[in-house]
Amino acid sequence: MMIADLPKDVVEEFLSMLPVKSLLSCREFKAVPPLFDDYFPGLMQRELGLGFGFDEKNNDYKVVRIINIYHHTPSGGRGHTVKAEIFNLSSNSWRKLDASLPRVQFEFCFELLFNGVFHWYAQNYCDNSAYESILSFHMSTEVFKEIHFPGTCYRNKRSRLAVLNNESFALILFEDYNQAPKNFEIWVMKEYGVKESWTKQFTVGPLLGIHSPLSFGKHNELLLQRDNGQLVSCDLDTNKIRDIEVRGAPTSLGASIEDDEKTSRHVFYDINHVRSSPISIPLSLQL
Repeated sequence: MMIADLPKDVVEEFLSMLPVKSLLSCREFKAVPPLFDDYFPGLMQRELGLGFGFDEKNNDYKVVRIINIYHHTPSGGRGHTVKAEIFNLSSNSWRKLDASLPRVQFEFCFELLFNGVFHWYAQNYCDNSAYESILSFHMSTEVFKEIHFPGTCYRNKRSRLAVLNNESFALILFEDYNQAPKNFEIWVMKEYGVKESWTKQFTVGPLLGIHSPLSFGKHNELLLQRDNGQLVSCDLDTNKIRDIEVRGAPTSLGASIEDDEKTSRHVFYDINHVRSSPISIPLSLQL
């Protein structure tokens, strides 16, 4: 089944399955007011990190926007500044957040909402060298924190964030997309936010014909996409792979998780379709 070929008349049904279903259930949509655009008059470029979540303490939905701004300096050079803004649904307004932040980069299947905290892939620079980290934002306290990767150097690996067995904050590390065969390391943070608690729980591979990991299924299953776009599941205990009846264009699948009180579903979408349209056509499956 090609996700991008799903009938248009089912788009609304699928959209109602997304994590924002509580906002969509009455078929009402909220137009977010214009953003701030007055940081630097000599703006050259901006890269965005976006997060959406629910503030349980204040019963409010929030959108967080992180801006990596490149601008001209008075000396004619190029400066770099990171800013953050937050939108409250209750007040229908944006406000600026005062925080010193690392550079955020968008990565498919990395951004994650976990226990009321949103996470992004980030890079920081110290003493002319860069290191990778996870930037987190608590929807209720509105506090940013930085979570370091396990070990000392993983710059030659790709990474994904996911939730293992519906309870554990996990990081998947793997070789670059062009590397074949691939090995996958699965690290679990035993104590959330504490770098020293990272524990390598599984090593999977080497696997041939696999492009990248997407998420976790039930009972220690790793969901991956083949180079041809086929969705597969790998048993973390046996390394056995089985095909799942979902297929996108080659290397095109993305995934997110929808949770409610009774069950957890995966929402799969076509990355290429998301890039070309503000509305993707997702497919929701309970695995």
